[in-house]
Amino acid sequence: MALTHKRDYGWWLGATTTDMLGRSSQNLALPFTIVGVTGSTAVAGNIQTLGLIAKLSVILLGGVLIDRMDRRHAMYLRGTIGAVLWGILAVLIMLDIVPLWGIAAIVLLVSISDGLFGLADNVALRSIMRDPKEYVQARGMSQARDAVVQVSGEPIGGLLYNLGKSVPFFFASACLAFMTFCAHMIRADLRPRPADEEKENPEGATATDTAAGAGGTGNSSTEGGETSRHPIRAALADTVFGFRYLFGEPRLRRLVIANTFIGSGMAAVICAVNFHLISLDYTPLQISLLSVLYAVMMMFGAMLASRLSPRLPGGKTIALAVLGMTGISTLAVFFHDYSQLLFFLGIYGLFTPFIGTMLGGYTFSIIPTELQGRTSSAASILEYGLTAFIPLITGNLVYGGNPQLAFSIGVVLNGFAFLLLLNRHVLSIGTPSTWEVA
Repeated sequence: MALTHKRDYGWWLGATTTDMLGRSSQNLALPFTIVGVTGSTAVAGNIQTLGLIAKLSVILLGGVLIDRMDRRHAMYLRGTIGAVLWGILAVLIMLDIVPLWGIAAIVLLVSISDGLFGLADNVALRSIMRDPKEYVQARGMSQARDAVVQVSGEPIGGLLYNLGKSVPFFFASACLAFMTFCAHMIRADLRPRPADEEKENPEGATATDTAAGAGGTGNSSTEGGETSRHPIRAALADTVFGFRYLFGEPRLRRLVIANTFIGSGMAAVICAVNFHLISLDYTPLQISLLSVLYAVMMMFGAMLASRLSPRLPGGKTIALAVLGMTGISTLAVFFHDYSQLLFFLGIYGLFTPFIGTMLGGYTFSIIPTELQGRTSSAASILEYGLTAFIPLITGNLVYGGNPQLAFSIGVVLNGFAFLLLLNRHVLSIGTPSTWEVA
């Protein structure tokens, strides 16, 4: 990995790590804050669903924006908006004037900001690491980082919540502010580039190198002045193009749909665990400790994925990982006391990094950077369209005394994903050295 790439990757890792730490802190504290105000896990699930629906409603527009703007600026905007809003909620909690509508409004606004600009950081990594093998290894290291954050993030969130109900939200605000600083320190040009330019200059350039010569972002669906004359028509055309690109190739189509079920299945398992244990009066610290073993195993899995991924066939590796996740989800339906869930989540975490490294690495590697905002938003709207209802469904099932049904949702979703992956187009995906920009 080149020295410049290492430096920029370090700042990117710093930006996304602090973002994740803040997110872990507020994600743990938010349900407890809502339950403390309303006394209902169902209301907590409903507000989380409201936030996901808000994010879903703007994510396609967000994909178009990210393909038309410097991804660095998108990171600035999301960091600033989130820092201000979580800071406001923290002050309201500290002053003990927290109406339910106020929580809902802040969750709604943060979710809209995430929908518009939240894809920018993942897309930016592809502008920093342009070689597929380096990119997959970087994703593997990022998966290990994810595990470290999960080991520390939720326990930190639980500890902060015990120190004061407002403290996790102050922490989330500070993390987002620091994220904007890290984004500023990245030297690479984070603007989208046309596919032909990527092939001619795969190593990329710094923002300074390209500032004078960059004449546009290479939008595939707009020509000349169409964007300025008909911005709405151009945005719609770009959005449609993102879907057409994803679904125009059989292998990519199956991977996108399978990833929708995988992401929703993971959300179902986590939501079922959290709401089930909250309903049994476990403390935030106890629930956060459940994530520690999951994250430790995820860290081990991420190290394996980073080391082994250059030599593993992508398609078969993804399918085997999803099969393992389906088996663990099935066991949780029948055995879900605290110690059993502790064990199951640990094993679940072992498989998770292989999905992110191989499936995510493959799709990001073969899609040109100029299209990654639109294609990412198109894929995300499918996933969030399903995931948006997971907190609502699992929260109400647990509240109604049906935890088995809540846990079974993860089995069904992971099972569908596995069946989709049993296809020659997917199973024939080779090692990362064979992946090329389409």
